Amino acid sequence: MLHLEVRAGKSSIAPATSNRHWLGGRNLYTRDAHRLIKLAKSNDITMQSIIMDRLFEAYFEQNGDITDRAMLREIGVAAGLEAKVVKDWLENDQGGEEVDKQAKAAREGSGSGVPYYVIQGMYNIDGADDPAAFSEVFHKVESKEDGT
Repeated sequence: MLHLEVRAGKSSIAPATSNRHWLGGRNLYTRDAHRLIKLAKSNDITMQSIIMDRLFEAYFEQNGDITDRAMLREIGVAAGLEAKVVKDWLENDQGGEEVDKQAKAAREGSGSGVPYYVIQGMYNIDGADDPAAFSEVFHKVESKEDGT
């Protein structure tokens, strides 16, 4: 069985902090966006995907400020989370400790791309790698599972 983990790592366009990205020349600290993703994941993995899609859309397609808590609340509610739950989560720093630990692990790890993939807990691929890198890893996984 294939196990794929996707992590946000250090961005090649950002300083050495893994949760910083660029918007219109401004350096953004996306910790709250990552906390919203944690909230969604605790509810439903499908909701997590919806929120991630909406965050990417807001940031990359609409030049939206994903550090803005009002925008994050809007994204969360549109994905199906209760407005009060999202508001409380963001205002009370819920999920912050876990996000901080993951950011620290990403900074200390070897990943430098966003996203950063960990396959079967042993193969690492940076987000900007050639698609052939995925194919090569999948073949390795398949060979190990077949015992060849």
